[in-house]
Amino acid sequence: MKSCALLCLSLLFATAYGDDTELNFVTQNGQIKLAGTMTLPENKPLLALVMLSVAGPTDRDLTLGPHKYFAELASGLAAKGIASLRYDDRGTGASTGDFLQSSLDDRARDACAARDKLAEAANLPLNRVGFLGLSEGSGLTLVAAQYCTSIPFRVMLSPPVRTGIIEMQAQMYRLLETSTFTEKQKQGIKSAANEFLSMLTAKPLQREGIHTLLAGPYGQAILPPYGFVPKGVAERTDFVMSPWYQSQVHYDLNDAFLAAEKTPILVIYGGKDTVIDIAANQQEILKKMPHAKVEYLPEMNHLMQVAITGSPLEYAQLPEGFSIAVLELIGDWVVQQFQSE
Repeated sequence: MKSCALLCLSLLFATAYGDDTELNFVTQNGQIKLAGTMTLPENKPLLALVMLSVAGPTDRDLTLGPHKYFAELASGLAAKGIASLRYDDRGTGASTGDFLQSSLDDRARDACAARDKLAEAANLPLNRVGFLGLSEGSGLTLVAAQYCTSIPFRVMLSPPVRTGIIEMQAQMYRLLETSTFTEKQKQGIKSAANEFLSMLTAKPLQREGIHTLLAGPYGQAILPPYGFVPKGVAERTDFVMSPWYQSQVHYDLNDAFLAAEKTPILVIYGGKDTVIDIAANQQEILKKMPHAKVEYLPEMNHLMQVAITGSPLEYAQLPEGFSIAVLELIGDWVVQQFQSE
């Protein structure tokens, strides 16, 4: 498929493409019901993608401010003849369950259930249904290989592939560098953060010690200021001891790299991503998956928007949601996997 001209590209998001259908499916032996939206192109699709979202509880559209990143992506993919399914995380939107009580492996099983449902609803064989993951969702595309029938292709956007504890420490340090704290305060926060990370890897977890540290003078600065992070000390302690947060701490894709087949993989990093260490993660990808096609787009942030600074604080303020240029790259690459057969 030839690339669309810029004017045509701008119309992809100005017009809603595709036919949206509510799609429910079950996971965890039928105990959890997940709700999502399947978007089908005008004609019968030849390929399909299950969208896997970022860390933290998010709705199916990945809504942030005025932007609905996954809804925009689904519409653009439908315009290229690609079906998709996006769904509410556990305990979010119309999905049941408790997000914080789900581990990374639980979420990978959810992804496999979503893929089975999409293949059935779109009337496609499983070898035509792949995964697209954003941030932590990219890691899920690899972890899912341990629970899914063979995955034909993957799209990994802004993937963190280093171990969780290393990435968490690096993120804390980057946030400190751009903060307005004094040097003395930065040193105090860094020391507290290192102690905190050490506590999180101890076995068994010592709730009292974690609670004391979070109640201390630097407790509020240790955790990133995301909207889903609780404010109270007791609630923050429960939060970091939850199965979900612990799966962040012990995030390790080494087994997933081994389990994942050497199937086509598209990886895209943004040059203005301030959430993860791009150079270090890209190096790890090239080492562990030399067959992957890796793209580096200098103007993109972590959520694949054309950015100014790349700070998460500007995501909702930017005029454009999911980048049209990234959509074009993804759509063309996915279609090429079919054409190359």
